[in-house]
Amino acid sequence: MKNKKKQDKNKKNNQSKAELPEVGQPWLSKNSGLLIIAVTSISLGGWVAYQMIREGNTLEGILWGIAFAVTIWLVFFGMNWFHGLFRK
Repeated sequence: MKNKKKQDKNKKNNQSKAELPEVGQPWLSKNSGLLIIAVTSISLGGWVAYQMIREGNTLEGILWGIAFAVTIWLVFFGMNWFHGLFRK
């Protein structure tokens, strides 16, 4: 009985390890990541612009929304550059 429980436990451990990506490998495809960042930056930029426009600052709200969306992309590309220095 104990032997069967050990076999079942080992099967579960092997199955869970097989589903995980190797260390250092991407867990998300590049296209999916770019799509997620695009949707996130546009939605957060729009939300920031809306909050500023609601207060009565139309032009300033649009500029802050664009700046916020661009900042998200700068962080993304900056981190890609930084990781590129160490992973060749």
